[in-house]
Amino acid sequence: MATCMAEAGKTPLQTVGLALLLLSALLLNACAPKKEIALITPAEPGVEHVFKRLSTPPQTTREIHDLLELARVYNESESALAGLSELAELAPPPMNEEAAFRRVELLLEFQYPEGPAEAESLIEQFPLHALVPYTHSWLARWWSNLGDDRQALAEYVKLLKHPRLTRELADESLDNGAPLAQRLPEWESVQWFLAAADIDSNRKEYWLRSAANRASLESITRLHNEKLLVEKENITFYLYAARIRLMSGDIDEVRAIAGLLSASMPFHATTRKIEGWASGITQQITIGLLLPLTGKYAHYGEKALRGIRLALAAETYGDKVELRIEDTGDDATGAVNAYKQLISDGSDWVIGPLLTEHTEALLPHLEPGVPVISLANRPGIADASSGLFIHTLARDVQASYMADFAWQQEVRRVVVLHGNSLSESQEADAFIEAFENLGGEVVEQLMLEVSSDSPDSRPDLQALRERSDDEELLAELDEDLTLLSAEIELEIRMPINFDAVYLAMPGKRVASLAGQLAYVDISGIPLYGSNRWQDGHLLDDRGRYLSGSRFSSISFPAGDSNAVRRMLRSYREIWGAGKPGKLFGIAYDSVLIAAVLGSRLGLNGPDAFDGLQDSDGFPGLTGHVRFDDEGIGRKEFEVFTIKRGKLTPAG
Repeated sequence: MATCMAEAGKTPLQTVGLALLLLSALLLNACAPKKEIALITPAEPGVEHVFKRLSTPPQTTREIHDLLELARVYNESESALAGLSELAELAPPPMNEEAAFRRVELLLEFQYPEGPAEAESLIEQFPLHALVPYTHSWLARWWSNLGDDRQALAEYVKLLKHPRLTRELADESLDNGAPLAQRLPEWESVQWFLAAADIDSNRKEYWLRSAANRASLESITRLHNEKLLVEKENITFYLYAARIRLMSGDIDEVRAIAGLLSASMPFHATTRKIEGWASGITQQITIGLLLPLTGKYAHYGEKALRGIRLALAAETYGDKVELRIEDTGDDATGAVNAYKQLISDGSDWVIGPLLTEHTEALLPHLEPGVPVISLANRPGIADASSGLFIHTLARDVQASYMADFAWQQEVRRVVVLHGNSLSESQEADAFIEAFENLGGEVVEQLMLEVSSDSPDSRPDLQALRERSDDEELLAELDEDLTLLSAEIELEIRMPINFDAVYLAMPGKRVASLAGQLAYVDISGIPLYGSNRWQDGHLLDDRGRYLSGSRFSSISFPAGDSNAVRRMLRSYREIWGAGKPGKLFGIAYDSVLIAAVLGSRLGLNGPDAFDGLQDSDGFPGLTGHVRFDDEGIGRKEFEVFTIKRGKLTPAG
């Protein structure tokens, strides 16, 4: 629960004073049998946000505020518009200017057809007025109500670029613009992503990668030639765009990007790096594969093998990458023997095994000069050997990502809830470890028994609510209230003393628990989770209590990047109907990482290990990945929320 007044710097005397004020209001209605006191705490000193160029929100004068209230509360829009028109014409500056803008606000809010034209005219007349970015916000909502997402996103771009942008408007654009940018045509979305990167320095690299992922070479060239990008501040946009093409084998486009930067920033380190990628000569390497191609896991091995073969089918590598395939079968001994055979045959890299048990069996036998990229679902085992790297979409990795995401959202104290399955417990532990490593506090970890006979967890949640009360403050208030009024029964509602809840549970359970959390007055805080939520039941209650939720998602193979579209075309040409699964995608990305580092860049031995842990990471069909010091592939996942009963990308 939120920090109490005593913790926010108030003395006990001040606390009692506030209690007296609250009591005086209640005593006016003493005939009622029972009242509630909602304890209001002053805002904590805010953490300085990383947004740039933030102005102070403009204040509305009393006369104009009354006219806005006349329209919104009493539905007298015509009278309010007439009053604002009179003020815009007759009032002295700056009230006349504010009245003109507020008149446009009402025109757009009440869907008057002349609204957009008058808004544009006013923006042209007063381009640097404090209400101009707000006017772009009003226009964005106007176009959204009409279903014109392209125009709405264009207004959000103008809003982010305005020099008098405020924090609330930046939040609005990032929240509402991100889902629009995900689904709109390339040029419009790239401009929004770049505008977001210019404002949100905390996630700048994420927005630049998103822009690079959507941008065609034509768009990149246009941005460069029309000087629509401040290259000195955003040169990593070109780095990410070139790396995407390096991964997919489009070396001609890598050379084109290098040419653009050579003309404008010839001596920059990024320019030299991309030039090196463009001029490299493909080396001969051998990649060994450890996959279960017989036995009960053969189905999964075949899926991974399909992804690997398709990834290397492009002409870019020709016969420079040789695959050696060994069947691990079902048991760990088979995996060890298969690995030894690959090393004996001269493999420079190894992809696999798929199973955690097989990967653990390899640990005593790993050769120091041969990187192994395992696809196992237990990322923590990577720490056991410097030669082992884990690339997975496992929920443990998602939980770590969501811990970082929550921290960026200024969450500092959380409660973690999970069911009684081993998988859910491991996910909860992964979130807790990552969150505490960031400096966060886990107020409580609570396992909720899952039973079809008793799906009601409200008693446990009510107990959690009470355990999180500030006992010292509660005792003080009880004593004060006893002294002040012995005749009136008063219920004290304490503030929530944590910032968020992480739910390591399937969607059906989450949908049920969200309502139960609200019932025990744990509300108004975000709920976080992984793609475990996406079991088809998350919206059973139409997301009624989930509007503040955020959960990681894996859109593959439904992504809209150029690389995904190209892969899907090739997949259909070879295998016809159907879609590749996530194991296909993670195997596809893994072998391309090995091929790029080993063949395209010619890295082997210690250099190969350093290349795998390049801080720039690797773009892929299943998301961007960086291998940390322990060898765990830290994925960048998409984050979704629920709006109006539908899943939508979160800002």
